[in-house]
Amino acid sequence: MSIVTIKRSYETPSQTVGTLYINDKNFQCFTLELPWCMNQKNISCIPKGQYICHHTFSTRFLRSYYEVLAVPYRAGIRIHPANFSRQLRGCIALGNDFSYIDKDGTRDITNSRKTVQEFEQILEKKKFVLVIE
Repeated sequence: MSIVTIKRSYETPSQTVGTLYINDKNFQCFTLELPWCMNQKNISCIPKGQYICHHTFSTRFLRSYYEVLAVPYRAGIRIHPANFSRQLRGCIALGNDFSYIDKDGTRDITNSRKTVQEFEQILEKKKFVLVIE
């Protein structure tokens, strides 16, 4: 089973930014999450730790994305495309760079849909261990 690591770099009042690595593959991208708000549902990133992720169908997105399982007091946490932290409800967005897309002074993640597709293809939609540092 692959090990995927997210190293969180910094946090602002509106977002958490990090880098994701697939340990046994040659893949790296950036992550965008909500800031740490004591693991509160819909407004916080998830706690640091280790989680199992499965590729499952989401009734919210009406398609399959990776789901982060066994997050304390939380459910439905996905790794999915998003450009802005305001599009997240505790989930993790992937992208290959940052830019000021909407010019609100907050860095936004770019090429998210393509990056998530590449991430899913590399992992072949198989389960993996997610380590968040």
